[in-house]
Amino acid sequence: MFDVTVDSPGFDAAIDITDSLAEGLRQYTPWAGLAQVFLRGSSVALVAMRYEPGTVRDLRDALERIAPLDKTYAHELTTADRNGFAHVRSTVLGTSLIIPWAGDHFDVSPTHRLVLFDFDLKPAIRTLVVECAQGAVSS
Repeated sequence: MFDVTVDSPGFDAAIDITDSLAEGLRQYTPWAGLAQVFLRGSSVALVAMRYEPGTVRDLRDALERIAPLDKTYAHELTTADRNGFAHVRSTVLGTSLIIPWAGDHFDVSPTHRLVLFDFDLKPAIRTLVVECAQGAVSS
């Protein structure tokens, strides 16, 4: 198991972390298997997606309808933090993925990328925990 850290500017960041994760896995294991990736935090999300400006915008628009920025959240009333929307968005998308690993690359569509979304209001160093369960993966 190993960690990958990502320097995030915070609110509304969409960061392509595919290459960073792949480099870490290449150093960690020569075997194919299933890469398990967990993003620490409750105001962030980890997704596999077609990473291009239109899709990122569409996802942000959908999340704004689900958890609007300008709504008052119970979380904010109990903690005085103004990031209730960030926790809801994180919960909707999730903070973990299991991705086929072919020994030197992720076995996903060439147009898909692994993307970290940061919904919090301030910059932070984000940590991903990565493990690869050895097994057969077809590519």
